[in-house]
Amino acid sequence: MNNLSKAIALLTVGLGFAACTPMATSSAQTGTALVRVAHLSPNTPAVDIWLDGKVVDGLKGVTFKAVSGYLSIPAGKHDVAVYVAGTTSNPAIDVKGLALDAKAYTVAAIGVLGGTGAQALKPAVFVDDLTSKSGKARVRVVHTSPDAPAVDVAVQGGAVIVPNLSYPSATGYLELDAGAYPLEIRAAGMTAAVFKFNTPALEAGRVYTVFAIGRLGTAGEFGVLPVVDAK
Repeated sequence: MNNLSKAIALLTVGLGFAACTPMATSSAQTGTALVRVAHLSPNTPAVDIWLDGKVVDGLKGVTFKAVSGYLSIPAGKHDVAVYVAGTTSNPAIDVKGLALDAKAYTVAAIGVLGGTGAQALKPAVFVDDLTSKSGKARVRVVHTSPDAPAVDVAVQGGAVIVPNLSYPSATGYLELDAGAYPLEIRAAGMTAAVFKFNTPALEAGRVYTVFAIGRLGTAGEFGVLPVVDAK
């Protein structure tokens, strides 16, 4: 059985992706939180990230599609602000008292600058699971395309692996054999692909996130951004 067949088999026995929503806050506790920052707002210029009133070293001039490494910060409540690079007033995002447990998180800037309603520029906080699995790659998908409807992620020309993933939400982690997989994104319930892609060559023992990014209605902007969460 090849890698693609095994992925479909996992889906058949009910081990497919389980959808979950971004988490905005959580109860504080002692310990250390691991936090990375992702710039996923397609029309927002480069930004500086501030934490508790100070700009974060290494997070100046962060551009669209950039995903930082994990920063270790004390668990508890923190103030997070995002400024257009080089400015110190009128933050694009300003969150007071974001509560973080001793877990791993991705804090993503999503939406569009000047957007309203569901497409407004805002932070989305996703809880990451960095636990590796011997002999398997662990993969999840995160929908951050602000104008895309709910989508299905499917094998190219074949079975749906992730059904009805809405913006902005993340799947759970799927365990897969090492290798690359040909996938496509469809509007939920439809059969026509709006975007086809091949995953990177997934390695056993690593953890990955694949972000769907950019605006579907803007030519050449929509795509996927695969990143390694843990090695």
